[in-house]
Amino acid sequence: MVSDVHPYEMMKIRLLNASHQALCYIACSSATATPTRRWPTPNIRALVERMMNDEVTPLLPPVPGIDLAQYKRR
Repeated sequence: MVSDVHPYEMMKIRLLNASHQALCYIACSSATATPTRRWPTPNIRALVERMMNDEVTPLLPPVPGIDLAQYKRR
């Protein structure tokens, strides 16, 4: 249990939700029925990883006990 859940909430919202939203936009623009069908392609995976690393991670507060690189690989 932690005394402040805010850093963990921000990590989840900004990394997980933002990457899911990006995948949905990619799927819609490529006329793919579901975002998960587009994920295996190397270019799309690289784009989402770059977005998380370059655009989202710098906005996160420190998250005690979390290895962000490992979290993003999941």
